[in-house]
Amino acid sequence: MTENPSDFKSWPKHPRIGIIGGMGAMGKLFYRFFTERDTSVVVSDVGTPLSNHDLIDQSDVVLVSVPLHRASHILQELAPRFRSGQLVLDICSLKVPPLKAMEGCAAWYVGLHPMYGPYVADFVGQTMIVCPGHVAPEPWNWLMGVLEKASLKIHVCSAHEHDRMMTVIQLIPHMTTVVLGHCLREMGIDAAESLRFTSPIYRLELDLIGRLFAQDPELYAAIAMENPYKSEALQVLRRVFSETMDAVEHGRWQAFLQAFEQTRAHFGAFCTQALHETNRLLTWHQNANNHESQQASSAQAPTVGFTVAPNGALSTDAHKEDKAHV
Repeated sequence: MTENPSDFKSWPKHPRIGIIGGMGAMGKLFYRFFTERDTSVVVSDVGTPLSNHDLIDQSDVVLVSVPLHRASHILQELAPRFRSGQLVLDICSLKVPPLKAMEGCAAWYVGLHPMYGPYVADFVGQTMIVCPGHVAPEPWNWLMGVLEKASLKIHVCSAHEHDRMMTVIQLIPHMTTVVLGHCLREMGIDAAESLRFTSPIYRLELDLIGRLFAQDPELYAAIAMENPYKSEALQVLRRVFSETMDAVEHGRWQAFLQAFEQTRAHFGAFCTQALHETNRLLTWHQNANNHESQQASSAQAPTVGFTVAPNGALSTDAHKEDKAHV
């Protein structure tokens, strides 16, 4: 944490918050977050009476809540408008690109990454990653105080540490899920028909595939393509996938078992913990689906959790979410 040179005198006791992108799902979430804490909040977005420049001029803290693939460009455009003594926050899924966009800006800057989406009802126990850029002690202490009082799980790290970790938290899991979805499409597998053969774990995996493809493709593209550490992660993924497929394709039993045991040893006791946790999760998931199926049957509706359109296509309401997270 470093202080940006400014004519800063004092930090207001009750700073006014401005949310750029305040009409989006995450913008609305943070509007609720701050208003629930008796904070004055203004918002700007496409079609709002308040422009982004007006909002900046009226706010002590500016939270930028915009699509990841546009965030750096928007921050660069707005940087000359931000002023000394003002705190700028963003909530992008990557932290190095926005940090670079704010280099040389007169305002203080801290990058946030809420590890949850707009659907959460309660903030207690949710994870918030905080990446300090350049900020004075007073606004830093105010920000951390707000997050701590909300009972968030706070992890402070550098932007580079964050983005490297996101290759395994987001990039690789997202890309493997995308590939699984593409494989089902290429193999001509009908999702509803496959559920006639389902195991609990396959049903959960299929839900995760469907969940991803119900959301914004530009977000997933940006999370993967704009991560500065993507090459390192993809190189490992490509090599390990190739080695594993080679062992399976050529029946190299011992090679497969050896790699499996090495990875089991790497995870250690977490394997047993994960087994117990997922058993409970799968039991809950199966019970929930059975309950929904019984209700749907009594209403003469499809029983697999999908809506069947007149043309036979499968659809779901999940596309209404416009922000994806882990």
